[in-house]
Amino acid sequence: MDENGLYHGWLMPEMPKEGICWRDASDSCFKIYGLITESIYHNEMAVYERLPQEIAEQAVSQEMPYLAHTTTGGRLRFRTDSRYVAIRCYWDELYEVPHQPAGATSGFDLYLTEDGVSRYYKTLMPPRFARNRQKGFRQIVYFETEKMRDVTIYFPIMNHVKQLEIGLEEQAEVLPGEKYRFPDPVVYYGSSITNGGCASRPGNTYEGFVSRALNLDQRNMGFSDSARGDIAVAEYIAKLDMCAFVFDYDHNAPNPEWLRKTHYPFYEIIRKAKPDIPIICMSRPMFELNDVAEPGNREVDAKERKAIILETIKRAQNAGDNKIYFVDGSKLFAGDCSDACTVDGLHPNDLGFYRMAQALTPVLKQALEIEY
Repeated sequence: MDENGLYHGWLMPEMPKEGICWRDASDSCFKIYGLITESIYHNEMAVYERLPQEIAEQAVSQEMPYLAHTTTGGRLRFRTDSRYVAIRCYWDELYEVPHQPAGATSGFDLYLTEDGVSRYYKTLMPPRFARNRQKGFRQIVYFETEKMRDVTIYFPIMNHVKQLEIGLEEQAEVLPGEKYRFPDPVVYYGSSITNGGCASRPGNTYEGFVSRALNLDQRNMGFSDSARGDIAVAEYIAKLDMCAFVFDYDHNAPNPEWLRKTHYPFYEIIRKAKPDIPIICMSRPMFELNDVAEPGNREVDAKERKAIILETIKRAQNAGDNKIYFVDGSKLFAGDCSDACTVDGLHPNDLGFYRMAQALTPVLKQALEIEY
C-alpha cells in the first residue's frame, strides 16, 4: 500500500518510475458508455452512476440508492499507441460477496478491438489481501507490440468508483475509440442476473457477450434484488435514448401477483415513450425447468411468472404492437451441463451468461435488422 492507501497490482508488472501521464476518465479524450456521463462532483471527485439518486430514492427497495452507484455495464473507450495502459481508481470500500470474485465486483476488464472484433486482454483487479481497508488500487498492463490500438475498459460490476484515472505514456497519442453500430444503446432492466451476478469478470455478463457479438452499445439497469417494476424507474428509463429495450423483469417481483400488477404497466410506459423500438421480454433462467428436473414449487412459480409475461406480450400484440418479442427463460440453460450454468442454483456463471447471450443475440439481430 502506498501513502495514498492504494494497493499496487498483485503479481502484475511495476509502474514505470517516470514518463507516465495520468488522465481522469472524464477527460474529453475518452468516451464513457453505459453510465451517467454528466459527472456529479463531491469533494472534487467524479461519482459514476447508473441511476440518479432522486429516482433511486423513490424505489420500493431501500438498496436502490446504493445500487445506483454501482458501475456494471460502464465502459471507457479510446485509441492509443501507448505501450501500456494503467488504471488508478479510488473508492470508499471494497465490495465483497462470497459467490463472486473481486475481479468481477471490483475489477476492470481490458479489451482490444482489431478488425471489428473486440477480444479480452487482461483484468486489472484489487489484490487478494486488500479487503475493505483499501481506498483503491492501481495496476498496469503492457503490450507486446507498439502500434495504435482500440481499447475498451469495462467498469466493475458492483463496486462504487469514486474516481478513475488512466495512465499512458506521456508522448502517446490518444484518439476517439471505435464507435458502436448504432449511436443509441440497448437498455436492459432486471434483477441481479441482469446486474451481472455472478460473472467471473465485468466483460462476461450476458449483455457484454451480446454487445461484442453485434457491436452494440448497452445500458445496464439491472438492480440486485431490487427490480420491483417501480414506476419511477420505468419513467426514467423511458426518457433514455435506446435502439432496443430488453425487459428482463421477473425474479425480483416478490410474488406472481406483484409481477402481474407491475409487468404490463412498466412495459406500457416504455412503449408509449418509444413507439418504434423493439422490446424483448425475457422470463427467468432456471436450469430446474429443463426436462431432467423434478417438478416442484419453484418450477410452478416460474411457470406462473412466465404466463404473466406472455400475457403482457399478447395484450401488447392485441393493441397493435408488432415489435415485441419473447425469450423463454426455461430454455436459456437447456442442453448439456445445464446444471453447471450457475454458481448457486440461481445466478449464472460465465457459461450461463454465454448461453443467455446465445439465445438473445439472434432475437436482437432480427429485431434490429442486422444483416451479418
